[in-house]
Amino acid sequence: MKHLSVIISVLLFSVLCIGCIKEDYDIGKTNDVQNEHSLRLLVYTPNSETVYSTNLPGNIEAYLFKEGVLSDVYKNLGVDKNGYTTISSLAEGEQIYFFVNTGNLLNGITQEIGRLKETELLATTISSASPQADGDKPVMTGKADLTGSQESTTQVLLTRAIARVDLNIADDADIQINRISMDNIHREAFLLPQNPVSSPSGAALAKIDTTFNTPLKPGEYAGLVHLYEQVGDGIPVELHGTLEGDPVTLSLALPNTIHRNHIYKIKLFSGDSSNLQASISVENESWEVEETITAKPSTNILVNSELSTLAEGAYISATKDTVYLSSREATSILVLDKVPEDAEFTIDGTTASITPYTETRADLQGKKFLVRNSWKKPGTKTEYMYLNMHSKRHPDYYSGRLVIVQSNATTFKGELYNHLTNTPPYNIHFNKYVDSALGRIEVPKNYEVSVSGGSWLRAIPKGNGVYEIQAGYKPNDPEANGSTQEGLLTVSGPNGIHETYTVTRLNRGLPVVLMGDTYWCRFNLRGNSKSFDDQITVSESETIGDLSAYFASCSDEDFVRLTGSQYKGRYTQGMNLKYDASVPRFYFDSYESLQNPAIIGNGSVSSHCPEGYQLPTSRDFELLLKSGTINYTLNGAPVNYTTGSGRPAVISAHSRGNVAWEGGLLATANYIQIAFDENNLVLGGFGHQFNSSSSVASKVLWATISGGHQSWTHTGTTAKVEEHNVNKSRTIRCIKTSPAFIIEE
Repeated sequence: MKHLSVIISVLLFSVLCIGCIKEDYDIGKTNDVQNEHSLRLLVYTPNSETVYSTNLPGNIEAYLFKEGVLSDVYKNLGVDKNGYTTISSLAEGEQIYFFVNTGNLLNGITQEIGRLKETELLATTISSASPQADGDKPVMTGKADLTGSQESTTQVLLTRAIARVDLNIADDADIQINRISMDNIHREAFLLPQNPVSSPSGAALAKIDTTFNTPLKPGEYAGLVHLYEQVGDGIPVELHGTLEGDPVTLSLALPNTIHRNHIYKIKLFSGDSSNLQASISVENESWEVEETITAKPSTNILVNSELSTLAEGAYISATKDTVYLSSREATSILVLDKVPEDAEFTIDGTTASITPYTETRADLQGKKFLVRNSWKKPGTKTEYMYLNMHSKRHPDYYSGRLVIVQSNATTFKGELYNHLTNTPPYNIHFNKYVDSALGRIEVPKNYEVSVSGGSWLRAIPKGNGVYEIQAGYKPNDPEANGSTQEGLLTVSGPNGIHETYTVTRLNRGLPVVLMGDTYWCRFNLRGNSKSFDDQITVSESETIGDLSAYFASCSDEDFVRLTGSQYKGRYTQGMNLKYDASVPRFYFDSYESLQNPAIIGNGSVSSHCPEGYQLPTSRDFELLLKSGTINYTLNGAPVNYTTGSGRPAVISAHSRGNVAWEGGLLATANYIQIAFDENNLVLGGFGHQFNSSSSVASKVLWATISGGHQSWTHTGTTAKVEEHNVNKSRTIRCIKTSPAFIIEE
């Protein structure tokens, strides 16, 4: 069986000796007795070895007390390379205190000279806004007794006002630590050492709970946590991680008294015991073993896998001491093996509900528990829960612990995540049409993602547990009428893990024709250009058939309807053809009310089209026509030409005369038909309007996204690209935005 042993060693800091520079000190108050006194500042180490350094992390201050009252203050003291500082105005006194890195704590103390008592300084406290003390620039303190000193040099030992917690994981241990938590942490401590060690009355308690971005593997980790000196009921410590790949949690405790300037080293290594155990070896300054404490827990709560009833997707580790719950809402029944008669249980954590299960079988050896777990949203980090076993005779100690784990390792990225429901069951609903790359699913490397229930959805493996989810496009799909399409994403993993997520979209589409490599819409946009509901449907397009022939014979009302609306600038509400008999003239309604239009050519490609479609560029028209002008004769013979993509093509121009509309008669409306690759596209419109008082001009302006004022145009005799100002209305014919894939069926 896997096991783990822990030793915590309490060491003293081996830190640098701090030196000073004579030239940089400030002279304090002038006293009656003038003498020059040299002080050597050293950092306290257990073996008395001295390493000199001038890299002092902060200012040095000194405070002289004579007969228990503050006598002088010395700011910004400097040291030389050997750690010496000289205070020329230092008079014989009783005590002198040195401080490093106190920040603003002692500001204003110069106003207290002659008043501040030494006992008040000893009662000064330091605190932190966070549970941890500052380990980068810790407060350091030192004290020298000058009473009756006849020496010209006094040695001052500086110590850090905090303790440090280190972690050492043995090189041969298959252990990783993901998280460390500590409780009963004091946020406040005395600035100066107390004898004996004590904590300020009412010091606030806090908890440290740190998850490491990268798991801690075998090696040394110094300064994992920094603590203030404190006295209390001990500091419970929990280490969460994996042992040989299986989750493990170890509980132990630091001593009741935490000494400043000490290192508390946690050592993790694999031992030979059949149980997960821990021990704490507390060492004093003389390196003599003070006491050895057995720490808990050991993992001798085991689950009987044959008698237990597990929900789908839940499983028990090979060591029988860890239960992995499904990410879905479920209920399991756990039967524990060989539980002592005097056992009592407590529960830590909230990821599931654990309650005793009523025993009905007398021959069943063990205890039975009902475990109910709720849904976990994709991307939920691993959560742990513990069933702790205690003996009635020793209720303060664990005699065993069962680890219960729940997570949802599936992570959605991109639009998949943005459209994930906030409540279970966690599904992905696109309340619109989509046919692009929808985002990614990330799963553990030994998991797989598959798709079922619809050819419109697919999962593309990208390696390392990453799958790209794509939605496809089916041209001229008669079912693209706003109905909901559904697909199923399934995440499969070892031990029967099986997660399913429903993905839906609204199936919408416009009738198209493939011209070269581009799907062009068969009809101009109408009404609200962003709305599928205002456009000609695929079903109606199939009924119409050949559009050029239909235009030649359909009713005037149908001709106007199929020719669509006009659009001004970036306004997406279409303008409709109207007739004013008082002038008389044809015009487009709401033209005058749409003021200060923005240039459509500088907008987004999707600014005027429903989801999945876009405005064409000048290049798209060039591939359909050509870069220059195409000349033809209205109702004349077809003209052969070569498109901008090098394809042979044929263009013919047609007119429909005397279109009756709202009491007026439009003399001529023309449309052109372009044919190549056995397909043809018909482009037609009612010209354009260029100001609020003029009649409709016969030239058709096609909106493009090309920058500036460019538009492709056609008349009864030519088709070409031209510049036209923003106030002129445009006819809009969309093209299909490139989809992730084409549905072939």
